[in-house]
Amino acid sequence: MKINTKSSALVCLSLAAIALPGVSQDVQAGRVEETYNTDFQYAHYEESSERMVIDTFDLGSSIPIGSAMTGSLSLVRDTMGGASPIYNKQANGKISQILSGASKNALKSDCGESICDQRDGITGGLTYFFNEASLAFGGGFSQERDYTSRYFNSNLSLDFNKKLTTLNLGASIAFDKIHPTEVSAGLIRNRDCGWECSKTTQQYLIGVSQIIDKDSIVQNNMTFAYNTGYLSDPYKKVAFFDGNDFLDLRNDTRPEEKIPVVLVNPV
Repeated sequence: MKINTKSSALVCLSLAAIALPGVSQDVQAGRVEETYNTDFQYAHYEESSERMVIDTFDLGSSIPIGSAMTGSLSLVRDTMGGASPIYNKQANGKISQILSGASKNALKSDCGESICDQRDGITGGLTYFFNEASLAFGGGFSQERDYTSRYFNSNLSLDFNKKLTTLNLGASIAFDKIHPTEVSAGLIRNRDCGWECSKTTQQYLIGVSQIIDKDSIVQNNMTFAYNTGYLSDPYKKVAFFDGNDFLDLRNDTRPEEKIPVVLVNPV
């Protein structure tokens, strides 16, 4: 077992992104595991005055199954607290919407609890290795206090050009349930889905990686996603004022369909 301890913000955010449920990862064709392998990673990020504290625990294990298959299992826990405000409030008590930049008046961020969010997740998968390809299937479950996700994914990797070139194809689907906590409960009930809303996320990946030399590799990945359902933020509010007079406080409302396309070219 190896233990890695890192404290940079980049590492924390990278680990959190990798652990996102249902996200297709580019998997390259390789060789089957010959021995049991267990890896533990811990990341900690903290800003001054404890404005934000993030801890990530990740325990993963891979197990050889026969001569051409590998099984994997991963457990993850993320905790985050601090500056994840429900709203920003001036010292005189007036709610403000701060878009960017510093404010002339002292601000107070209301979080509600010392730990605003905690996520526990488990993922598992099987990978079968051919001479010049690998095929993987997996799935998992992730739960937060107000969010539950079940997801499945598959990946196909094909090697060409004496295994210097790899084509990666991936697909995933996630079924999510959003059930907001009691914070501002009277304001977050959705008129269409009530106290529990749902969304579905499909994601597809195509990528090519090319080994240049022993120190260089070029990758080109494109992901296409199709998101449907409740895509709004149940905790986000917008306050409307006419001068100093408060007019209304409305919920965040977004379209129920989203189609993002991302192209990544790391070297």
